[in-house]
Amino acid sequence: MKYKIKNSQQLIEAVKESIQFAFQPIVNAGTGGTYAVEALLRGHEACGFASIAGVFDCAWELRCLEQVDRELRKIAIESFAKLSFRDHIKLFYNLDGRIFEREDEDPNWSSEILARNDIQPSQLVFELSEHYNNSDASYFSEHLQSVRDRGIRVAIDDFGRGFSEMKLLYDHQAEYLKIDRFFVDGIAASNKKRLFVSSIVNLAHVLGLRVVAEGIEEEQDYLECRAIGCDLIQGYFISVPETNHANLKPAYEHIEAVLSTDRRRKANHVTDLSAWIEDVESVSVNADIKEVLEKFKRQSDHSILPLVDCHNVPVGILREQDFKAYLYDQFGWDLLHNKSIGNSMQRFCVSCPVTDVTVPVRSLLEIYSLAGEGGGVEGADGLIVTENGKYKGFLKSEALLRIFSSITLAEARDQNPLTGLPGNNVINDHIADLLLTGESSSIVYFDFNEFKPFNDAYGFRQGDRVIILFSELLRKRFGAQDDVFIGHVGGDDFFLGFRRRRAQAIKNEIQFIMDDFKAAIESFYQEEDRKRGKIVMEDRHGQVREFDLLNTAAAIVELDSETGESFDSLSRKIVEAKNQSKKRRGQVFLHEVNSPENKLEFTRA
Repeated sequence: MKYKIKNSQQLIEAVKESIQFAFQPIVNAGTGGTYAVEALLRGHEACGFASIAGVFDCAWELRCLEQVDRELRKIAIESFAKLSFRDHIKLFYNLDGRIFEREDEDPNWSSEILARNDIQPSQLVFELSEHYNNSDASYFSEHLQSVRDRGIRVAIDDFGRGFSEMKLLYDHQAEYLKIDRFFVDGIAASNKKRLFVSSIVNLAHVLGLRVVAEGIEEEQDYLECRAIGCDLIQGYFISVPETNHANLKPAYEHIEAVLSTDRRRKANHVTDLSAWIEDVESVSVNADIKEVLEKFKRQSDHSILPLVDCHNVPVGILREQDFKAYLYDQFGWDLLHNKSIGNSMQRFCVSCPVTDVTVPVRSLLEIYSLAGEGGGVEGADGLIVTENGKYKGFLKSEALLRIFSSITLAEARDQNPLTGLPGNNVINDHIADLLLTGESSSIVYFDFNEFKPFNDAYGFRQGDRVIILFSELLRKRFGAQDDVFIGHVGGDDFFLGFRRRRAQAIKNEIQFIMDDFKAAIESFYQEEDRKRGKIVMEDRHGQVREFDLLNTAAAIVELDSETGESFDSLSRKIVEAKNQSKKRRGQVFLHEVNSPENKLEFTRA
């Protein structure tokens, strides 16, 4: 590739004269407050390059990548230092991994430029991307550890684009994980993308990383990423990259406005954790060994101390056992105070699962179970809890187990003893949750036709077996689908709740269940009744009558996500739909929101 610039000195001078950085805000997903800005290079065209990557490729070919990157870091850090609210946020800087090919890369340089601008090392975050396979660099591990020892943070960029990010996450400790925009764009309309992103978020939180969803351009995608558990968001929906840094804000009001009207925010507060969270005293990354040991002594009932940065953001934990190994050694105390190996607590920091206080309890349990005993870290024994990204307290494993036990007992009391499915209270809670989230969802009620004559003719034990059969059919078809809730109202009444799925999208599946049940139920009848297709018996008035064989009525009711549905109005729709469904046998009855004139429809799938 040919460039107008012919030597390293020309390139360095061009960078000094023409390059500047636009800052794009990265905001807290739960508040809209600015958490950081990412430095995005601008002015490469003036240097004669068609792309940003061209600047770094040219520097690599001219063997001056380290010098060019130092100039760029200097420009970015000095620009960041001029922000009026810079003390409260961080700077994300994209680092070209080819720098780690050189043994003589000076890790102190960043620390020096930060100190000259009165910026804490923990405010700088190096982004490592798939654009270059960092882990193949000759001195990558050594340089990365040196960077982290100095308190500078690390983010894995474009996660999900290629294999190297997964290997980087496995081999090295980082603080942030940025999900590639491909998985974020259109996530609100894609179950597949939701599955991928939720899995990535759970993995990151287990490893103690904060998740950034980048490339957010639509409100619904933002809300979906927030609901899944992304900690931070970035994209045009928040703000375009600003070359005029005066336009940057400490908080973005339109995000706060969206949050205030988003009903799913209320739904996230399933259980109040405040009574369970322990106020374990945290320690700063800049603390000295004496302060740490004194805190361990004061909190003798805790064997860990959460480690936080200058913004009170957790970075991991300190374990008492790691310090004891030094204290019990003949030369351990001298080593702890040896300035030549540094006095930062960062070198003792180990990762610990992190969660937010607003995360539903079941998600907390999932995070902890994925992490394994001790939270994946020997001696951790719990989760770090944050509130709006700041350290709030520590949730011990014993507390998690007690919370889980109380939830399990409450659900067990409401479970139907015959089918083991959730009963009315849990069903009502699920409906309330669907209404709060304001999503386009659907609910289904099933009711057996001719169940009483069947019970009278064949007995209640056979009737119970029919009920169990139907519950097993529901479990078989829907049990593995995360967006489907299965409930048993009682007797021969069953319930399904479909999150983010409209009536037309599920009617075929409902019809399949009805057909499967109709086929399976024939084996419960005597051959004579099967051939006749009816039961002949006396009714409650002593009159001989014919009764049809068992079948199901199904009513699908679509929730109105546009105007907001009240529980009372929904209840009226449910009653009306159930009554209508009983009039037509073997057909699915739909009550749709957006069909012409909000019509009621019978359909045969």
